[in-house]
Amino acid sequence: MQIRPLLPVILACASTVALAAPLGTAFTYQGQLKASGDVTTGLYDFEVCLFDSPGGPTPLACAAPFDNVPVEDGVFTLALDFGSVFAGEERYLELRVRPGDSVASHTALSPRQLIRPAPEALHARALSAAAQSGLPGISVIDDPVNSVGDSLSLAVPSDGLPVMSYWDNTAGALKVAKCVDAACRGTPTITVVDDEGNLGRYTSIAIGADGLPIISYVDQPQAILRVAKCLDAACTSTTRTTIIDLAGSSLFNTAIAVPSDGLPVIGFNANNALRVAKCSNAACTSSLMVIADSDFGAGEDVSIAIGADDLPVFSYRLAGALRVLKCGLADCSGSNTLINADDPANDVGSDSAIAVSNNGFPLVAYRDITAGGLKYIRCGNAACSSGNNIVTIPMPAGIVYTIDLVVGPDGMPVISYYQDGDQALRIIRCATLRCEFGLTTSTIEGAKSQVIFGGSHALALGQDGLPVVAYGAFSAGTNSVKFAKCGSRSCQ
Repeated sequence: MQIRPLLPVILACASTVALAAPLGTAFTYQGQLKASGDVTTGLYDFEVCLFDSPGGPTPLACAAPFDNVPVEDGVFTLALDFGSVFAGEERYLELRVRPGDSVASHTALSPRQLIRPAPEALHARALSAAAQSGLPGISVIDDPVNSVGDSLSLAVPSDGLPVMSYWDNTAGALKVAKCVDAACRGTPTITVVDDEGNLGRYTSIAIGADGLPIISYVDQPQAILRVAKCLDAACTSTTRTTIIDLAGSSLFNTAIAVPSDGLPVIGFNANNALRVAKCSNAACTSSLMVIADSDFGAGEDVSIAIGADDLPVFSYRLAGALRVLKCGLADCSGSNTLINADDPANDVGSDSAIAVSNNGFPLVAYRDITAGGLKYIRCGNAACSSGNNIVTIPMPAGIVYTIDLVVGPDGMPVISYYQDGDQALRIIRCATLRCEFGLTTSTIEGAKSQVIFGGSHALALGQDGLPVVAYGAFSAGTNSVKFAKCGSRSCQ
């Protein structure tokens, strides 16, 4: 067997810090377990010891044994605590493993793994620490006279300062808000990017290879798809391009992503088919367009992710089923795989959100329209064509609307959703890739004290790996855009 860490550093755990209390000595380790080159699934026992050299015989400390640890697609997580042994010198982890039903000795895995700087930060106790809580800090981003906050999309570039695009439906304009700090507490820069027509619906934002945003959006009455390439971080200057003009036909939903070639890919529903535009340059001033799925209605509530092979993968609703399309080429012009990943008696697949797990397999959260609930699928391969695991996620009474999904730094899914029962925006953090148990649910805002405007929201991860949410809200007769920054992975 062999283990490799899935994260470039081992994460220090500091979800709750008292104002004058030390951070503590615990941290989280995530790895991938393989046997004969293949990832494993099952229950395993682990022993973990800490050494001061890659080959010394005597450990500095050993953690308490871990029995029956779930390993799914090779991925496992351990909470380690060796006490106060990080004093600025190199430290190495040795892991020993055996099957969970075995009474044999553990097998030591080699080589030992050098601990990267994150746990070493535990040594810096002299630094002051602000009081923290896992509960989200909420800020008002934009609260004009106009009605704003629908069709929200959110991204966090490498500068760590969130940027969001949204629709001003009173003015018929596309707006962008750029935060000045990671929690969006300061006054953001708000820009009207495009107001030449009834623009800004179905907006989707991504970060280009240059670190600057690029946005797809729709002039719905005219069935025009546009792209705005920002020329600065706050989008105060842009290059705008019309991708397609369907002259008053139908055009809904857009989803944009940027693979490693730096050329954006956009999926959208046009004339009841899923079309894909592959940009020819970073600003998308020209593009190649294909009909990727011509089945009637394909592309409703489309979501996009980039696979481990750097090729796009889409999720969307089609005729009451959840469909997943895995592109076989960068422009989706051929060798595509189309799968109805979930096609039960119920009507499912709306409000879908797709992400790719650390093992390269898609994860999709989506709505069961018939039952009003939240469903989730962990695909069994990169095309979601076999070995899939589908669950209905338990939640309070009420119909689910607008869903988003990200993969946390620990490799586990984080799902956000709006529920009309108590008009609340919530986040669920799963303890496993299957989301079958160990769910942690947090309410961002709502419980009828704050009606989320249409449920419109977008979820992302900050540079610290913690969830951030932008959402539309209704209060005192006006619609506004709000932002929540979580202080822990579960927002508790």
